[in-house]
Amino acid sequence: MLILTQVAESKGLCNQVYFRGSMLFAQRRMFQNEALTSVVCYEMNSGRWEHLLTVGDLMTCFCPNDDGTKMCIGKLNGEIDIINVGSDRRTKPLKTPGSFAITCVLMCAGEVILAGTKDGLIYKFEKNQTIVSAVLGKHAGDINKLVYDAAREMVYSASEDMTIGVWNARTLEKVATLCGHEGSVKSIALVGSTKLVSGGADRKVVLWDVDKQYKKLRTLGEHDNVVTSVCVTANNNYVLSSSFDYLVRMWSVGNTRVSYLLHEQKFVIRDVAVSRCEKFMAIATWEAIRIVNVTFVPVPCVPAPRISVNPQITVTPGDSKKRSVEVIDFIHAGNNNNASAEIKKPRRGRPPKYPSTGAAVNPPTPALPEVGGYSIAEEDEDDEEDDYKPTANIYL
Repeated sequence: MLILTQVAESKGLCNQVYFRGSMLFAQRRMFQNEALTSVVCYEMNSGRWEHLLTVGDLMTCFCPNDDGTKMCIGKLNGEIDIINVGSDRRTKPLKTPGSFAITCVLMCAGEVILAGTKDGLIYKFEKNQTIVSAVLGKHAGDINKLVYDAAREMVYSASEDMTIGVWNARTLEKVATLCGHEGSVKSIALVGSTKLVSGGADRKVVLWDVDKQYKKLRTLGEHDNVVTSVCVTANNNYVLSSSFDYLVRMWSVGNTRVSYLLHEQKFVIRDVAVSRCEKFMAIATWEAIRIVNVTFVPVPCVPAPRISVNPQITVTPGDSKKRSVEVIDFIHAGNNNNASAEIKKPRRGRPPKYPSTGAAVNPPTPALPEVGGYSIAEEDEDDEEDDYKPTANIYL
């Protein structure tokens, strides 16, 4: 069972979150003035939010370096700003040919900058250079995500053209094109050095082999709406995915029968990230940035032939207002690895309206009861009129 405890929250529309050491970086846009986009930082040790800089309405994306001392910011006019965190000192902007909007940026080791644009091109900037040093390749649609594997000098790109590109960063050659999604690929992440996971508009989370064969291994699972983000835990055992269906799900890389489902009840989720220590998870929604402490509690062996697991946790932030998060856990009971589960899925539908319009993002959801733990109840097969309806059924 997973126990989630909310430790921090910051209001505002959020699109991206990154963990770097003990810090969380997030892009935030305030509802009162959407022309002002800012980058904020949360220090996990001190438990304090810090406003780093205000960029304005030109900011489209950002990415900090590995140690969190610098960050690059992509803009609508095709420029990229390099900023020193803490001093707000900016270098001369990097410029891309054609002035197409920057859709994603990546700050690699050695301060090499990779940028994807709206016209489908991938540009490379060497350290201390303000002009493009190389063009890796081109997609037929926008570039949504870039990932760099420093050990193998490979660049992976997710695009609106429903493909994933594999590029050699040294020779600038295209190594392979991964096809298998039935919609645009929204996000990708490396699983170790030989596998890649992706999520797309076709609602699927897919695992790929990128070692030698460059092929689709299997579909880890499926959401009920567009998958907006995927990330991988530090031990490479689990994949987290967020979606427009208000859910964050966690999938096992090695065992497709093991997964967790986390239910966010109010707003769609744009991005999700997990810290390297695997104790904290950051959720970016159209309402706020939430940081959650994740604690794993082993489920005791239950000898009953059929059980229903319905743990419900009440998450209480720092203020007096309570928010409920439903956690459904169906890992194997005891030593039975053949457990399967049927999950009651939310209704399908289009993504909610943009929250700044004032319209309701989704119909009001009844508050979950406050339960300080979880319950395991044996079903009475003789009583068919039982009013109890479990959220998840596990058949052993």
